[in-house]
Amino acid sequence: MKLSKILLLSLAVCFFSCYCRAESEIEEELTAREHFNKGIVYFNKHEYDYSILQFTKAIQMNPQFTDAFKQRGNAFLEMGDYERAIWDYDRAIELNPKYANLYLNRGSAYYSLGDNEKALADYNKALEISPDFTMIYEGLANIHKELGEYDRAIADYSKIIKLEPTNAKAFYKRGYVYLKKGEYDRAINNFNSALSLNPKYYDARFDRALAFSEKGDIDRAISEYDKLIKEDPHNALAYNNRGYDYFKKGDNESAIKDYYASLLMEPFSVDTWDNIGISYYLTGRIDLAKDAFEKAIALGSVCYECYQYLSEIYEKEGNKEKADMYRWAGQRHKKQGEQK
Repeated sequence: MKLSKILLLSLAVCFFSCYCRAESEIEEELTAREHFNKGIVYFNKHEYDYSILQFTKAIQMNPQFTDAFKQRGNAFLEMGDYERAIWDYDRAIELNPKYANLYLNRGSAYYSLGDNEKALADYNKALEISPDFTMIYEGLANIHKELGEYDRAIADYSKIIKLEPTNAKAFYKRGYVYLKKGEYDRAINNFNSALSLNPKYYDARFDRALAFSEKGDIDRAISEYDKLIKEDPHNALAYNNRGYDYFKKGDNESAIKDYYASLLMEPFSVDTWDNIGISYYLTGRIDLAKDAFEKAIALGSVCYECYQYLSEIYEKEGNKEKADMYRWAGQRHKKQGEQK
């Protein structure tokens, strides 16, 4: 009986060993293209480590495999390893300098590293090769927007819209830049276009409400937030912003109610605690205001008015040390805000 068990165990070990060798041999017998294809499968499943392993094997078997370098670069890009991604894109560009996507992707890696100059150079090179490649204009727009070159960003999004008239995202992004410029009617028109193409585009609806608020149409803004909250009742920022619009109307009670609804979902929101403190302070509920301001400051508030109000509260309580501390802190934050 014991001999039979030993024999069975030996056979199992032998089978397993043979199986492992067979698997290894199969792996070794794969062509570069088959390793590449396996890498694509892993990449699409977001299993980037495994995809890199397969692309590396493909490159080892075929050092001229441009797409393997590109895809391995893409995997590194997705993992946030931008320098390795750039190295792979460099190799791929050496092999195929007329491949626009390589310059686009390398530009994205440079952009992620904060090197806007090299990113712009790559995006522009990609445009020379493929002038109708809309993703390049999106990359350019991101940089122009970040640099405060809003008119250039608008031109980039306009080019996308010309090439793809049903691109809701481009309309939304162009509207957002108009919003940043303070051109609220143009912003609203673009948000309307985005929403006509995609009625569920919540970012466009949110920023349209913000644009109405900024242009002084508070009732329309509140109405927009009402619809947003009805469809997305867990949108903390929508409650906060609607609360602020109620505050602008002088309806502090409705404002405070919305602020607390926002805090149920985002209890560590600095802006919301700032807003609650201001509403309480202006309605004479000093103890509640003091508590809200101190919560906001503990979370990192940079609200100049909040520091000043808190300083005034401590001044009235006779606590000169804290009053001076918050006054100086408020002045520092005001100066920093003016320098930005």
